[in-house]
This record gives sequence, C-alpha cells and structure tokens, in this order.
Amino acid sequence: MRGHRFEKLEGGFRWIPVELPDDPAAVERDEAGEELLLKERLLKVGAPQRHVSCTPEFVGDWAARLQLIDGMMGTGFTLGLIGARGNGKTQMGVWLMKFCLRSGKTARYTTAAGFFMEIRACFKRDTEHTEEEIVKKYRQPSFLVIDELGKRSDSDWENTMLFELLNKRYADQTDTLLIANLPATEFAKTIGASISSRMSEAGGIIECDWESFR
Repeated sequence: MRGHRFEKLEGGFRWIPVELPDDPAAVERDEAGEELLLKERLLKVGAPQRHVSCTPEFVGDWAARLQLIDGMMGTGFTLGLIGARGNGKTQMGVWLMKFCLRSGKTARYTTAAGFFMEIRACFKRDTEHTEEEIVKKYRQPSFLVIDELGKRSDSDWENTMLFELLNKRYADQTDTLLIANLPATEFAKTIGASISSRMSEAGGIIECDWESFR
C-alpha cells in the first residue's frame, strides 16, 4: 500500500511516496502520537506555542535557508539570522529545534530578555536558583535559539552575561542561533566585537531578505 510523508532530503524538503503497512490507521495513530510528544517537548524547552503548532510550506528562500542551517548542525556554529519582521526567522529556529529533538539531541529556546530576566530573578531573596545554574541551563543544550536579540538594553551587565554564555557555547562547540530584526551593521553592534569575531570563524550571518509572511 502506498502513501506519502514529509522528509528531509539532500536536495531539499518535500513529501515523498512510501510503502505503508496494511493498517494505515495504526500508522497514522503512531505518527500522531509521536508528533504530539515532540510538540510537548518543544513547549517544555521554551518554544513558542504559535510556532510549535504551525507547519510552514517548505518552498522558496525560507526552505533554502532552513536547509543551509540544517546542514551546519553539529558543527559548533554561532550563527546570526537577521532581517525584517515577519519573514519566518523564529519559525525556522523552532523547526530546527524540532529536527534536533527528533534526532535525539537537546535544544532550548529563549528570548534575550527572557534569559536576562531569569538571571535577575536569582538576585531576589529566597531564590531557588543561582546565576551559575541559569547560565548552565542555557549552556548545556546541543542547540540553543536566542530570539529578539535586538530587544535588550545595552548595559554592561547584559553585555557581560551575553558574552559569558555565548563564549562558553563557542568553547564547547555547541550550536547557537541568534535571531534579530536588525540589519547586519546593527546586529554586529548589538552582539559586540568579541562575539562578532567568533561568529566570523564559526558561523557567520544569514540574512532573510524576502517579504513578510504576515
């Protein structure tokens, strides 16, 4: 019996024909269960509900950039994903997280503001966590997405915390995707000269220059 399913292929992303067993309903139930479990795992590691629930069309420049970054996974990159609002950068990050979790590796999502807020919470009385524990939480995953990098203050403290995390992940050779609605010059200024230098060696910047999907 013939059917179709979505798969990553060397040349891109598409629905391909596959052989199905005699009870396709059972296969659909199993696949639906696996998909539900994967979505639950994505939510637990911070991915936004809206993007977890969305299944994009794997066509055009968006799919080409997704394929490019997917081919870099596991190389220890620190990569900037930049461009105007609404063109699918966060969706791309979440879908890459999905690929990562499906392959048995770990992933996590945060906004820059969310990361700093977690650390600031450690300064309160009777807190359950330390600053070092929060940095460790974001240091450990195989793949980390830090979104909305442009929406943060340029304070010395934030710059130090961001450098501390990104430098550790660079040294660990774990993959980090930095997302911002900024042009290249502003993005470089936001992350600072030291991280920019490391990115030029181990990743770089990918610009999303197509029209908004919204």
